[in-house]
Amino acid sequence: MSAAPRHVLITGADGFIGRHLAARLLGASPFGAPLGRLTLAGLEFDHPSPDPRVETITGDLGDSTVIARVVTHAPDIVFHLAAVTSAHAERDFERGLQVNTIATLKLLEALRQQDRGATVVFPSTIAVFGPPYHSAVDDDTWPVPALSYGAEKLACEVLLAD
Repeated sequence: MSAAPRHVLITGADGFIGRHLAARLLGASPFGAPLGRLTLAGLEFDHPSPDPRVETITGDLGDSTVIARVVTHAPDIVFHLAAVTSAHAERDFERGLQVNTIATLKLLEALRQQDRGATVVFPSTIAVFGPPYHSAVDDDTWPVPALSYGAEKLACEVLLAD
């Protein structure tokens, strides 16, 4: 992407990484120009941003109406951080599958339907590689998840690569 993004979307923006990423994007012009719009999506926000560039959307990405709201103003870049992480995904298989896989696929489909070519940043997890956990992961490390969370993330990585 040659020009600075006009609109960035962060899902899971109410989590640790999402909060810090939002603060960084609002504070420093990391794309070479000031950010035009930042949409923050999450389950709950303690302190909504007073910055006029920020739109905060509270809700579950498993809900199609929430997905429609987060892509209303077509984003240029999406940081998809929303997830049910390892222990919770193992305790509640259905919830992990719904959030980590199905909601991700719905979000990706909504972006694809816009036909704008949004850049999607989808962080991985060491759980994709399964035990024994390697001290270093490279292109020759095979993904062999042993947990639901790792399998759900890997499924989405494969679909994103496609």
